[in-house]
Amino acid sequence: MAEKSSASAEQTPESSKTTSKSCTRKSIEIFGLGKGITTADSIITGSKLPTSRQVLRCYLYNQKQGLASKQTKYQTAKLVLDQVAEFYNKANIPMIIEKNACKKIIQLADENAKIRAIPLSRRKTPATCAKLQLAESQLGKTFAIWPQNVDELITIPEDRLFLNSMRGDRCATFGSSDTVLAAKIKRKEERAAAEAKRQERSKQQMDEPSTSFHSLLSSSEDSNSDADSSDSDSECDTETPTGHRRTRTGTSVFIPHNILASPNLVSLSTRMGITPTQQSAFTEELVREVGGDTSKLALSYATADKSRRRVVGDIANSAKEAWTPPKFASLHWDGKLMSSISNQNEKEERLSVLVGDTNNVKLLGVPAYRPGTDRKSGDIISKLSVNLLQSWNCADNIKNLVFDTTASNTGHMSAACIAIQTHLGKALLWSACRHHVGEVMLTQIFKDLQIETSKSPEVTLFSRYKSNYNILPQNSEQPLAQFDITEFSQTQQTLLRKFKADAEIVLRSKMDLVRDDYNEFVELSMFYLGFQTSITFKRPGAVHKARWMAKLLYSIKISLLQDHIRQLPKGTVTTKHQPPKIRDFVTFATIIYSTWWLTCSNAVDAPYNDLKLYKQLLLYSEVNACVSASAIAAMERHLWYLTEEMVPLALFSEKVPGVEKQALACKLLAVKPDTEIIIPSNRYGKGFKKPNFPTNITEATTLADLAGTDSWFTMRILQLDDGFLSDSVDTWPQSPAFQTSVANVRAINVVNDAAERGVKLSSDFLSAARSEEHYQAILQTVEDDRRKRPNLRKRKLQL
Repeated sequence: MAEKSSASAEQTPESSKTTSKSCTRKSIEIFGLGKGITTADSIITGSKLPTSRQVLRCYLYNQKQGLASKQTKYQTAKLVLDQVAEFYNKANIPMIIEKNACKKIIQLADENAKIRAIPLSRRKTPATCAKLQLAESQLGKTFAIWPQNVDELITIPEDRLFLNSMRGDRCATFGSSDTVLAAKIKRKEERAAAEAKRQERSKQQMDEPSTSFHSLLSSSEDSNSDADSSDSDSECDTETPTGHRRTRTGTSVFIPHNILASPNLVSLSTRMGITPTQQSAFTEELVREVGGDTSKLALSYATADKSRRRVVGDIANSAKEAWTPPKFASLHWDGKLMSSISNQNEKEERLSVLVGDTNNVKLLGVPAYRPGTDRKSGDIISKLSVNLLQSWNCADNIKNLVFDTTASNTGHMSAACIAIQTHLGKALLWSACRHHVGEVMLTQIFKDLQIETSKSPEVTLFSRYKSNYNILPQNSEQPLAQFDITEFSQTQQTLLRKFKADAEIVLRSKMDLVRDDYNEFVELSMFYLGFQTSITFKRPGAVHKARWMAKLLYSIKISLLQDHIRQLPKGTVTTKHQPPKIRDFVTFATIIYSTWWLTCSNAVDAPYNDLKLYKQLLLYSEVNACVSASAIAAMERHLWYLTEEMVPLALFSEKVPGVEKQALACKLLAVKPDTEIIIPSNRYGKGFKKPNFPTNITEATTLADLAGTDSWFTMRILQLDDGFLSDSVDTWPQSPAFQTSVANVRAINVVNDAAERGVKLSSDFLSAARSEEHYQAILQTVEDDRRKRPNLRKRKLQL
């Protein structure tokens, strides 16, 4: 690139003069495009990267010329791209791949066609005028087909300055020649040609006959002699035409006749969903490919199927015998309606039952039962769960129940938790899934704000956004509507600044620790609150109501895009009343909800986090009374971790200030009963009952205020040594009593994600089962293989 100067005037086809123009009256002006298409538009000219208007006009000209030959849109776009590529190459600016570049050209033409299709009666309306003005401004900008990391790919400072000019004022130009760059390109091409020749020679040499790979296949009777004779053939040194010595490696193997019954192969093939037929066919072809005698191996489908069933049963039994239940175990369960193994047309309920602690959770089984019977669901869940606990000899280890907050689980008369306690004959801790509690709260706010009242399976608002994703900005290169604290009063700003500072600490600490939807939520929240300068929107996925994270992700995106959505016809994405409601929802979700949600999975922090959230919701009424009242109403139904029984967990939290810990310890010592508490008194319902939630929580409420006599039930069931309570908080970490108690408390689970993973596992492998016993064995085999080989992409696996 010779002389790139910011002082040069822009040269475009619009400003260049040509004598070949011939316009009729009908082609003088085209709505949404400007002057009519002429032969001058067939060639893109100028000394800058082409604008979107140049590319569009060239595309329309070539499209018109290609009508007779039935030229496709992609072929037309390819013709235009060939011209655009010349400018990018001359400017030494990298481009995206051809397929994506052509798609962008077609998309540009399609968007302009929508504008030109607006009826005459609507072309003078304010909305159309605004839309036309936006389109005109976009057409005047550079047609960007450089990759997102273009700044990292460009190494020449002059080229980077030129690109920045093309992104903005478009003042810079490039000259007709660049001798320095041309010399570099020539040397690069010469190196590439030499490399291609070298690779071709190497390929020819590799195709030459060689004995470097020698496979030994025989029956077990001939294994010793064959294995000895083949050791010297595993490697072969050959001399290349250039005189360099090159070593090609191989291996000698002995394949037993019953290779399909190998436990490791059966375990891996079951996990990967390879059928016995596929495994048999693949093994046979592999043996034949390396010159083996397949007649000496048992490779039939019947053999593979029988071996698979027998071996998975053995693996399942071994896994059951080897498993040792944790001392302080939590019981998880969750259900799903699935097809019956015996009849795919019939449905039955499957219950995933798991037991474990924070270090490891074990799937015990996934029994089936018929829904819609006269038996109560709580009794059914309890009976199936307790049967598995007794079968695996871990009923006495259960100290805690982890469950989703549905009525069938949490009712105080005959629900699952009540029934399980009755069948086990003891009171247990109740740990509602904190992720499910957060989902309930968010759904309540979304509903009370009346963002959408549709009862369809999908959220219509998000479906519209998904349909119009391509016509909206997909990154932060264009201005987005981030959080603006100046929209609030001074009193509100003081509160919001404090909430925002807390959110920043949590969001930054979690950026590298979460993945998938959680990671996207963190990135979107960071950008919305102004902690991050750039963002790229992922393409929308599922928008049904069952995917509750969609409420967070899509709402934030729609709120950020509200100014661009406003330029579209009403109802394209949002209605007239939705944007401010979505804004209220997003502000709460990013400033208040995010800090609680991202730290909710730690058991010892649960009481402190919930009390802090409740107090924040009380204060948030100064910012948005409707959102505050809705969130408080939802949370008051789920104060599971502010009960007398669960408050002692806060003694072991690093987030609780020392003063509050000391006050809590003093309160516990003051209410210590004379005898051990077997059944908590502050409960209601049948059997061993259900914990009562606290009432009248205010901004002045402390953890010590929530402690009571029932707190010693938790101290007993988790075998917490109270010897450290009378000591100073500063000395607790050195106390043996405290250290032992910490390990016991941290074993408690407070999220039910393991049960959801169990449901996913059970549904994925249902079709592979031939019987109920075979199905349960498959699940144990797959879980065992995943534990041994968590990442199949690693080359070296520890078995």
